[in-house]
Amino acid sequence: MPKVPLKPGHTLNDWLRFINSKTPDPPRPVSVEELARHNRLDDCWLSIKGTAYNFTSYLEFHPGDRGIAILNPYFGRDATVPFGKFHAYVSIENLMRPFAIGPLVRGSAGPGGPSMEGISEEDHAE
Repeated sequence: MPKVPLKPGHTLNDWLRFINSKTPDPPRPVSVEELARHNRLDDCWLSIKGTAYNFTSYLEFHPGDRGIAILNPYFGRDATVPFGKFHAYVSIENLMRPFAIGPLVRGSAGPGGPSMEGISEEDHAE
């Protein structure tokens, strides 16, 4: 992949400074339905390896020849497969630490609380 110039202030080091200034919220379960509602440029969540992340702040930092456009099909969806294909060496847990929302779960919160049935690895093999 060819090198692509980044906007000033949008290098990996700038991102790392930014995330180190943030305090993560306590994790909470995220249903597939809730994840799907966050599918816009100004409100973008992705699921990777069974965890939902708020990618909104990261979009402008994403390098590559297509930047944000390459992530767009995954807004509000699981991005485990393409992430693994292009970024197998990247620790998503470290890269997005303060923006981890919580585990992706089936079902939605009801009177008895959120469903805690986790999403299995087989669900990511689509």
